[in-house]
Amino acid sequence: MIIRKEICKERAVANGMWDVMIMIRHKGKVKRLSTGVRCRKQHWMANEERISKLDPDYRIKNEMVDMMFRSLSGEIQSHIDDFLNREFERIVGNHKSMETEKGKSPDEQISGEGDQNYNLASLVREKMKTLSRLNTRRGYVSFLRLVENRFNGGAELGDVDSNYLGGLIADIDYIYKEKQPMRREMLSKLKSVLNFGIETGRIRNEVRPRFPKVYLDHKDRNLDDRVLSSLFSRYREFVDNYGIIDQQIKSWGIFFLGIAFQGLAPSDLARLRLRDIKTKMLIIDGNEECFIVVKTHRVKTGVPVNIVAWRNPVVEILQSLMQRKNDDEYLLDCFAKDEILTEAQMQNRLCYYFGKISRSLLLPIGKERETHQITYYYARHAFCNIVDGLDLPRNVIQKMVGHRLSVLERSYLRGITEEEQAKVSVRVFRKLGFS
Repeated sequence: MIIRKEICKERAVANGMWDVMIMIRHKGKVKRLSTGVRCRKQHWMANEERISKLDPDYRIKNEMVDMMFRSLSGEIQSHIDDFLNREFERIVGNHKSMETEKGKSPDEQISGEGDQNYNLASLVREKMKTLSRLNTRRGYVSFLRLVENRFNGGAELGDVDSNYLGGLIADIDYIYKEKQPMRREMLSKLKSVLNFGIETGRIRNEVRPRFPKVYLDHKDRNLDDRVLSSLFSRYREFVDNYGIIDQQIKSWGIFFLGIAFQGLAPSDLARLRLRDIKTKMLIIDGNEECFIVVKTHRVKTGVPVNIVAWRNPVVEILQSLMQRKNDDEYLLDCFAKDEILTEAQMQNRLCYYFGKISRSLLLPIGKERETHQITYYYARHAFCNIVDGLDLPRNVIQKMVGHRLSVLERSYLRGITEEEQAKVSVRVFRKLGFS
């Protein structure tokens, strides 16, 4: 069987773009599956089976193609493994000595007692069956391939102990030492599978390895103040000259709106309706300024959040988002006002919406037109870091971004006034160069 990536060689689609396909050849039969990704013919590197850097969106396109390729090849490998597991006894026949070499007694071979052929890879598959979201299951495919291909399916569950897991963690750490995101992803999946095994009784309860924090470091979402100021200056310069004229400028406008709204998380920002947004005049440093006032709460924690944002730096993007909408509609175009969605459907919609508009959030790096993809959660980190640089107490940041509060802070200490929040909002954008 041959599986590879290629572009459709029959004809180009609109605008001279060609579909990127996954070709499967098996016993003379050929099947091609579309990945939904397109590129120009001169941008496709046939030898490396990748889109070149000449395509402005090459990173996200290659990632989408690779994700589908890994998922498809993983499913094929899984079917092959399942077939071998079912037909193993028939193929091997009566060669029971092979099982004896693995430490199994003849009695266990005959009766089927013990965890015969039930190894770590089997536990990963069982964990995947409990997941309802397709995208979440796909996230485990790479980990399953790692366990099967690099560790031969892993140890049988009866042999899993702290010493074995310590060696497994060290091996994963070594394999992905140059790829920090993948190392974090693989170790996170390992931890999740181990917890599932303990909860279901397949792994002994006392087997609880400690993952050093360095193995599960959070992703670095911090932007340098100079980079952030430069991005905001370029955004303001373009908006002042041309307005919000295309999706790329609109995407950056939503990013800076997230900063203005005190680092409100993307999932919370998408749930704001126009009726939640009010304006109020406040006097700051002797001058009367217009501010946006929003009373909402964090969906994740349920903590109330009162937002007071300086209107002038983000007035254009607000007007663009509010155009031709009534008070019952959402500020962002992620949800429709009358539709009823389950929590899973809402999560899928959020991932699709922010994943689509975040393709415009590319930071230039290096000297060869390379870019770094960021997400809207960077806006939350940016607000926290800017406010932290203003030498304000940490509990002020905690209250403004909606983190959980202690009983003392929640019940006894005075909250932040609108005037205090307004001063912070003005200082944030003046630090970014807005006057």
